[in-house]
Amino acid sequence: MDSLEELTGSLGFAPQQFCALAQQTGGNGSWLYLCSSGRCWCSSQVYRMYGLPRRPGLTPEGFWALVCPEDREAVRAAFDKLQHGGSCRVVHRALVRGRYKWLEQSGRCYPAQGGREPYLVGVVRDVTRLKEEEARLAARRADLTAVTAYLAETTDTTDLRAIVSSVKRTIRKRMDVAVIGVFARQGERISRVIPRGMDPLQAFQFQSIQDYVGYQAVTEGARQVCPVEDYPSPLGREALNAAGGRSIISLPIKHGKRTVGALTVVIRRPGDLTRGENEFCRTICGYLSNQLYSALLYEQLREELAHRRHLESDRETIFNESVDYITVIDGHGRFAQINPAFARRLGSTPQALLGRSIFDFIHPDDRAFALCTLREMRARGVVRGFCNRFVSLDGTVGYVENNLKYMENGSTIAIARDVTDQRRMEARNSALEASVNLERMKSELLAGISHEFKTPLNIVLSSLDLMRTKSSMEDPERFQRDYARFFGYAYENCYKLLRLTANLLDSSRMENGYFRLRVGRHRLGELLRDIVASAEVYANACGVTLYLEPVPDGALWLNCDADCVDRILLNLLSNAIKNTPEGGAVRVSLRWEADACRISVADDGCGIAPEVLPHIFDRFRTEQPSLSGRQDGSGLGLALTKALVELHGGEIRVESAPGQGSRFTFSLSRTLPLTEAGTPQAAVRREALNSRARVELYRLK
Repeated sequence: MDSLEELTGSLGFAPQQFCALAQQTGGNGSWLYLCSSGRCWCSSQVYRMYGLPRRPGLTPEGFWALVCPEDREAVRAAFDKLQHGGSCRVVHRALVRGRYKWLEQSGRCYPAQGGREPYLVGVVRDVTRLKEEEARLAARRADLTAVTAYLAETTDTTDLRAIVSSVKRTIRKRMDVAVIGVFARQGERISRVIPRGMDPLQAFQFQSIQDYVGYQAVTEGARQVCPVEDYPSPLGREALNAAGGRSIISLPIKHGKRTVGALTVVIRRPGDLTRGENEFCRTICGYLSNQLYSALLYEQLREELAHRRHLESDRETIFNESVDYITVIDGHGRFAQINPAFARRLGSTPQALLGRSIFDFIHPDDRAFALCTLREMRARGVVRGFCNRFVSLDGTVGYVENNLKYMENGSTIAIARDVTDQRRMEARNSALEASVNLERMKSELLAGISHEFKTPLNIVLSSLDLMRTKSSMEDPERFQRDYARFFGYAYENCYKLLRLTANLLDSSRMENGYFRLRVGRHRLGELLRDIVASAEVYANACGVTLYLEPVPDGALWLNCDADCVDRILLNLLSNAIKNTPEGGAVRVSLRWEADACRISVADDGCGIAPEVLPHIFDRFRTEQPSLSGRQDGSGLGLALTKALVELHGGEIRVESAPGQGSRFTFSLSRTLPLTEAGTPQAAVRREALNSRARVELYRLK
C-alpha cells in the first residue's frame, strides 16, 4: 500500500492539506493545546463551526465565552480530567451567531516525553441536528405516552365528564395552556362539558368563556383561531386575560362527516399552535371522536330508557345502535352475539349468524393469525388494533380494525371499525404515485429522444449546405436543372423536423423545470426591427405585406432573453402570414407602459373559429386549416409561445372572429433581473436570428 506522503505528493498538495480536506468533508474540526505553555491551534473547520474568523485566533478565554453558561461546569470538568491523562468526550452548547449549537468535543492527552511538554489533541463535531432530532423523538415519545395513558384511562368508560377530565390532564402534561374546554353537540344543542371535580357553580359562572369560538368550530365544522383581545364578550375577555391566555384555538371533533363537538385550548402566547402541538391535539380529537360519539349516544340512550321500559339494558341498546361492529365470540370461535350493523355488512341478519363460526367470514389468508390471537386472549386480556380481512356472503372483501377484550366466562367481545375505504384510498394513492412517476419517466424519455433527433438533423443540414455549395461551384447549370428542387425538398423537411425537435425539447425542459432564461439588457426597438426584417422575405414570397408601426423614440431598454423574444414573435408572425391571403397585410405594434411593454401582431386572415379559440394555447392543439390550405404543425408552437411569455412575467391573449382576422397581444415585464453580462455582437446576433427565422418560417417558402 502506498504511503500518505506519496499519494498526496502525486496530487500536488501536502499531507496537512489532505487532513484539512478530510476534516472539512466529514464536518469535523481538530485542535491542539500545549498544557505547559498554554498555546493552542484550531483547524479552519473549528472556526467555521464557531462562526469566527481566522484572525484573531481562538483563545481559551474566547472559547469559554462561547460555551453556554449552563454547560461550562461540565466542560471544565471534562477538560480538567483530560489534562490529568486519558481521554474525554463531552457534548455542550456554544453561542454561534446569536443562537446555540450543540458541539461534541473529543480529546486525548499525550504526556511529556523526550523533553516535549504534555499536549492535548481533540476533535470537534457539530451534533446540532442529532440533538434536535433526539428532542423531536423525545417529544413524540412523550406525546405517545400521554395518549396511551389517556386511552388506558378511558377505554372502558362512557362517562363523558370523566373522559373530558382525562383529556384535560393529558393535554396539560404536554402543553402550557391556560384553559381547556370540550364542547359536545346533542341534536341542535351545543354545550360545554363540565369535567369531573369542577365546582358546578364555578362552571356556571364561566360558562360563556370560549363559548363563542367553541360554538363556531362546532357549527361551521372548521378550525377557529381568535386572539384574546378580539374575543367579543367583555366578561370572557377579562377572565381569559386573568388566566394568562393570549390566543384561543378550537378544533372540530368529527365522527365521519358529522361534527359532534370541539376541543378548545387557550395558550399563553399570541398566534397559533406549533406543528407538534397541533398534531398532538388532532390525535386527541381523533380518539375523542369515537369516545364522544359513543358517550353522547350512551347519554342519549340512557335518557330514552327512562321513557321506554321495554328495553332490556343500556348495553343492549348501545350494542344494537352502534355504527361500529360489535360481536361476542364464545370459547369455540362462534358468534354468540352480533350487532345489526355488522350483520348487515356481512349480508345477513343477527339471528341467522348466531352459532356460526367466525372463521367462515375471515379471509383464508388471515385465518391462521386470527386463530392464534383468539387462543392468546386468556393470557393477554385485551388486544387493540388487530386488523384482518373479512368476506361477506356476497363475496365482497373488506377490512376491519378490532379491539378485543377477554371476558371471565371465556367469551371475547370484539369492537371493530370498517377501514375498507381507508385501505382503498391508500391503494389509490399508491397507484397515483406510480402514475406520476411513469409520467415523469415519459417526459424524460421524450426529452432524450428530442435531443437525439436534433444532432443528426444538424449534420444533415450541414451536409446539404456543403453539397449545394460544391455543386454550384462545379456545374451551376446542372445544379439549377437537376438538383435545386431536390435540395429544396430536403431543406424544407429538415427545417420542419428541426423546429418540431426544438419545440419538443424545450416543452419537455419547461415541464420538468430545466428551462432557464438568459436575461440580458437589450434595445427593444432594435430587436423588433431585426425580427420583422428577417421575416419580410418570407412574407413577400407569400404575397403578404409586413408592417412595423413606428417604435417610440428614446432608448427603450428591456431586460429579456433575446432568443426567446425572437421565437415568440417569429412564431406569431409565421401563423399570421400563413393564415393571411395573398394581398393581405400583417402589422406589428409596440406600446410602452409603466411596468411592462405590449407587442401586438394583427393580420387580415381568415380568423379563428369560436369553438377553437378557448383552446388555442393548449399543447398538441392545432388551429383550423387556413384559407390558403397551408396548415401544418405539431400543436406545440403557441403552447410554447405562451410558456415563454409567462417566463418573462407577462401574459398573452388573442382576439379573433371568423373572416375578420386575428390579433395576438403579449406583454413582457420590465422588472426581470439580469442573468447575463453584456450583449452579443451584432454579427453573431444577426446570424443567430436568420438561422432561427429559417427554422420558424420554413413553411412559408
